[in-house]
Amino acid sequence: LGGVVKTIAEEDVFTSTAVYVRTAQTYLTRIDDEVVAIWQKCPHLGCRVSWCENSGQFECACHGSYFNRAGEYRSGPAPRGMDRFAVTVNEQGIVAVDTGVVTRGAPPGTETLDEPPRGERCI
Repeated sequence: LGGVVKTIAEEDVFTSTAVYVRTAQTYLTRIDDEVVAIWQKCPHLGCRVSWCENSGQFECACHGSYFNRAGEYRSGPAPRGMDRFAVTVNEQGIVAVDTGVVTRGAPPGTETLDEPPRGERCI
């Protein structure tokens, strides 16, 4: 962590899912027509959080924290939502994630995305 990582084309980031980019240790998704990069690390104890396509949310298998597609806290022992990295899109339409610029996840109760779980959980 601590540098700019070129990832994928902006056109390959969608509002219905989250795309994992291993080189940046992040998930990319689109919220209100803006690409956001959500760090894979759970704010509880640092486990890697997984995206569950079935439920449409992030799920931490270590201790059972759940987060919506924006990385906002839903339930579990995590003290806050998932952290985010700064994002830019270059002239060629490639998303760059700056892993050195971290925005701390919002506190519980800050759920701005109105997307209830859409199916069964993965864990």
